[in-house]
Amino acid sequence: MAISQNIKFFGILPTSIVLQSLGDFSGANLPSADPVITPGQYLFAPEAGIGKYQFHEYPITVSAITYRGGGTLTVKKGFAGGTAIIATIATQGEYYEDIAVGAQEWLEFSTVGATNPVISIIANEMNQLASGLC
Repeated sequence: MAISQNIKFFGILPTSIVLQSLGDFSGANLPSADPVITPGQYLFAPEAGIGKYQFHEYPITVSAITYRGGGTLTVKKGFAGGTAIIATIATQGEYYEDIAVGAQEWLEFSTVGATNPVISIIANEMNQLASGLC
């Protein structure tokens, strides 16, 4: 059973969510096991076929995506009606630009030619006052 919308971000403080894959990330599935939780970090065990990032109940801001694992990582944002490519990272590196992800939106991570790839996503709940959601 895949987990969904169960990560409680620590308010507006950044939270690191680490996804690991046994092969290429597929972009299609949420991890099926619960993460190891430490202050400010959720660490998912390596798992094949994962790559979907949709753990939030409220809008979030993703401030950085760090990747290692060779090959090429493609990051897509999903929303009603489809997906759009928002970033690619070759071999390893960091995408450092705020990405607003609404409550019904998600990110998809897929790789080609990766070896034991790891993604670290730094995110926090969107400031409710600034977003006009209060």
